[in-house]
Amino acid sequence: MNNLVEKIIKFISDYEGIDSSKLNEDTDLINDIGMASIDIMEMCCQIEEDYNIEIDLADLYSLKTIKEVAEYIESAMNNE
Repeated sequence: MNNLVEKIIKFISDYEGIDSSKLNEDTDLINDIGMASIDIMEMCCQIEEDYNIEIDLADLYSLKTIKEVAEYIESAMNNE
């Protein structure tokens, strides 16, 4: 598991109050842990602040798993 995935897992664990051992890169944000759209927006804002990137709203809702979020962040950071 890469460092970025671990950071996302920590954020979700802290924000949602979920034991981090129950999360992995294949965890589905909505179906597995029940994140509401407002929770996903909050995560997006935190990611934008932490990594100094912008996440397009249309892209945000296409990201289903922790791995997809990590890949999106990596791609955005590489395109700057």
